[in-house]
Amino acid sequence: MPVIAKELSEIAVRKLRHKVNADGIAVKALHAVGGVSGLVLQCMPPVEGKDVGSRQWILKTTVGDKRREFGLGGYPDIPLKSAREDARRFKEQIKQGIDPTVERKELREKLKAEQRSEISFQDMAEKYIDIQCKKTINTSKGRQKLRN
Repeated sequence: MPVIAKELSEIAVRKLRHKVNADGIAVKALHAVGGVSGLVLQCMPPVEGKDVGSRQWILKTTVGDKRREFGLGGYPDIPLKSAREDARRFKEQIKQGIDPTVERKELREKLKAEQRSEISFQDMAEKYIDIQCKKTINTSKGRQKLRN
């Protein structure tokens, strides 16, 4: 029978930190926060000069036959409430047969395609120069002057 994690409050989550092993070495820790099964806060050891390491939200779940981990963002940029909502949304997509990883990749590719199709300043400048050259300038010297 699976262990059900106690649902932590925002204050309790704020206090979560990395762990220290028996040798006194700081190691990363995964803390179940409850509310959504598989939602954990990964706490990394601090780097020099800082007292708190980085913390990220991770959703551990099964998609089809594979065990997957989805990064939901860093804490405190993504608060507990938002992380739980995102985790629930991901789990709902998985229940509907949608792989969130594939959906993210498709959205990223769509965005890249849109950006590639946008006209750059250089392209617009070239078009403007060509139009102006056809309208007013008949000499090659005048065209060169306009381009510079």
